Amino acid sequence: MANIGVIGSGPGGLHLGLFLQKHGVKSTLYSERTADELRKSKLPNTAIHWWNVRKREVELDVDHWEGGQIGNQFWVGGLPQPLSFLGKFSAKSNIVDNRLYCATLLEDYIKRGGDVKYGAIRAEDLVGLSEKHDLVVISTGKASMTELFPRVPEYSLTEPKRRLCTGIYKGITNPQPEVLGVNLVPGMGELYEMPFLTFDGKHTALFFFVVPGGPLEEVMNVRYEDNPKKYNETILGVVAKHFPHVRKRIDEAKFGLRSALDYLQGAITPTVRRAYAKLANGKYVVAIGDLHAAHDPLLGQGVGCATNGAFTVGQAILDDGLAFDEMFCRRVEEQMWNNWTRDAGAWNNYMLQVPPAANTFDLIVTASKNQVLADAFADNFAAPSKNWNVMATFERSRNLLRMLGAESPMIDSALAAKAAPGAAKAT
Repeated sequence: MANIGVIGSGPGGLHLGLFLQKHGVKSTLYSERTADELRKSKLPNTAIHWWNVRKREVELDVDHWEGGQIGNQFWVGGLPQPLSFLGKFSAKSNIVDNRLYCATLLEDYIKRGGDVKYGAIRAEDLVGLSEKHDLVVISTGKASMTELFPRVPEYSLTEPKRRLCTGIYKGITNPQPEVLGVNLVPGMGELYEMPFLTFDGKHTALFFFVVPGGPLEEVMNVRYEDNPKKYNETILGVVAKHFPHVRKRIDEAKFGLRSALDYLQGAITPTVRRAYAKLANGKYVVAIGDLHAAHDPLLGQGVGCATNGAFTVGQAILDDGLAFDEMFCRRVEEQMWNNWTRDAGAWNNYMLQVPPAANTFDLIVTASKNQVLADAFADNFAAPSKNWNVMATFERSRNLLRMLGAESPMIDSALAAKAAPGAAKAT
């Protein structure tokens, strides 16, 4: 029977450990923190669990939190008249504090007989670990690990396209029924308004996706630790100025960051790396999650990619445990790439464009008038290949809109520009 080492106690590592445990495969989970330490740590992200992730949680019997959000409530500003429409999900999503989520799943793994080793693992430790296990799977993006897996330049960006500021706030009334607020101002950035389950119940996470150099950058220029009052006033002011419909549900007297541990500022450069590497002793290690493909969180694809990688590797171990050689690793890499990571990354990077591509704008405008398209667009945040299949080329998007009886003036204008004499040279 195989003996698998799993490095990392994020969603990817935990799902893999629990998957192997369910199927009787021996594993050891290497976690940098205990469950109690995870609960007391700084907010790592505000990840969304679409229905695809919740389906995996059901399979692993770790569906401890009911789905809450029935759809994405889209709002598009920067227009003469803002657009607003609801795209409904086929199954509810939820947003659970990652610290609570991972601590609970780590305890599930332990209660079911799982072996956990605590402490930081560095790249130089991998040869030793590979001698203890038939295969080591890495689900943590620490710097020393990223250096081991070559970057794939044709699928990676060279700089961040958004600056990120996310936090958990008190004093905001969530809409009922629950929805995920997706607010866009083309050329400026986005604000996600997220019903967020944390340790003391539900609050609201505000996630700003800031186009560098734009007016939303104000939220990046103040730190809560330096001046909590100024930080809260800045966030409230930016919301009031650019997202007035959100401001209407905020009680100014109660508004503020939940605690100093409950916010995060930074940026991510979308990067794809090879999903396996050969160690000095000739054995191979496999990468999943952010170590394999780090996405900007704009479309909430991180947990989906990580847990898809976990299930793909886990199933491959069940299907072919003859040898964890390069053939095995190459197959796993191809399956993760073809089944999820390629299209999720391509769609995500496409939506980061400033200004938005013509078909992005036309699809959103059409969705505001067509409930079938609105529901499909929202639901396919959990099935990114379907949205990318529509948006990958102007021709595909235009033909879909025509099938729906809608015009595509921006797409057709862009196609005409591409076909004009000298267009190739201009681009």
